[in-house]
Amino acid sequence: VSTQSTGDEVCSMSASEQFEALFADGTAGGARACALQGGLRQCSIRSIVWKVFLGLLPEQVDESNWLSHMTQARHRYNELTKEHIINPEDDEDTDPMLDNPLMASDETDSKWSRYFEDEEIQKEIMNDVTRTYPDNEFFRRESTQTLLTRVLFIWVKLHPDPGYRQGMNELLAPIALILSREYRETTEENCDMIQQLLDPAFMEHDAFAIFSKVMEGMHDMYATPGPSQTSTASALRSQMHALGGRGENVNLAVKRCQRVHHLLERADPEVFGLIAKQNQIEPQLYVLRWLRLMFTREFHIDDVMLIWDAVLADSASFKLMDYLAVSMIVFIRENLLAFDDVSQLLARLMKYPPVESIMVIVDKALVISGNSDPSTNSSSYGHMPRKATALPVMSLPTPSAAVVTDMEEDAADPLSALSLIHISEPTRLLSISYAVFCLKKKKKN
Repeated sequence: VSTQSTGDEVCSMSASEQFEALFADGTAGGARACALQGGLRQCSIRSIVWKVFLGLLPEQVDESNWLSHMTQARHRYNELTKEHIINPEDDEDTDPMLDNPLMASDETDSKWSRYFEDEEIQKEIMNDVTRTYPDNEFFRRESTQTLLTRVLFIWVKLHPDPGYRQGMNELLAPIALILSREYRETTEENCDMIQQLLDPAFMEHDAFAIFSKVMEGMHDMYATPGPSQTSTASALRSQMHALGGRGENVNLAVKRCQRVHHLLERADPEVFGLIAKQNQIEPQLYVLRWLRLMFTREFHIDDVMLIWDAVLADSASFKLMDYLAVSMIVFIRENLLAFDDVSQLLARLMKYPPVESIMVIVDKALVISGNSDPSTNSSSYGHMPRKATALPVMSLPTPSAAVVTDMEEDAADPLSALSLIHISEPTRLLSISYAVFCLKKKKKN
């Protein structure tokens, strides 16, 4: 069955019929195959499929067992909100003579002290939540922003290390959007189990459960490197070295980025040589954002969901993401090989071009990883020769003659001997905001 026909079949089915088709043999095998082919695009029970892939629900379909697992997860979230979302004014056990706002300080473990600390955490989270997909009406809703903030806050309270980091809001966003589409009022066409699994009363609970499992797979990308430091300055220095791939405590996320370059060297030695050897571009300069945000900044959110379908279906360690990064690089190889300047190369890698069919990249990633047979993969584009006329799906421009002429004219100006290159997005390291730039000496013709 082709990817397109699988997607069309799923789209025309009710939720109950989709469930029967995806779990026909009583296991998630059919759902995994469909997810790896891009067949869940129009699926209305995608959140159930993700719960199985992530281990929230057992692989073997069992109605009572599944409902028991979700009931436990939802009950746990209720308990966590009662424990961590507090307001001392509503607490009858709080003695205002011993614990009040005026007595709160960093040195006391009072309810008011924790309340003010929690407020700061929620403000930090809300600052990012309000910037999440601002063009999408769903994410501008107050109810959505409240859900995102509460889920992230509870997760942070359970994980003080690493705590909240920029980007976590973007990992929660696709989850919340999927649940908002699928968690509707009950309909007669759906069986009782599906109605309970997609109960809108528990959308926030299930968003937390799914997000928590995603963060387990993303541990390396958010782990804090190295032992505790004696000062903020030394901690900052250590993390800067780690992000640069130096020092004893190399960031696990950087190691993951370096692995992408190792895989690229095997998959396409020519492109690897251009990026890593000829221009000495460190992989973390562009791969870090791809992996840490699970490609949410690079593609449309509906395409991101197709990527996540494949990543979650492939393995619990999300190792397919490394191969997806390699596939992305190989996909634009002709464009990269046409550049002879590091600034152009970085600009293309850090601002990935639009892609008509994301499944071309997913299919190639599966081929590179060894999880797919290239002879049966209609979307595989392989390693094209340098002189190929165009990449499949899209064609990228090479520098025009006018651009080359402008560069030659600029070289006559001594001040243009150096070019300023923006090589990273603004982000937070500890509590410091920064952006990275470098000066590159222009090549002479």
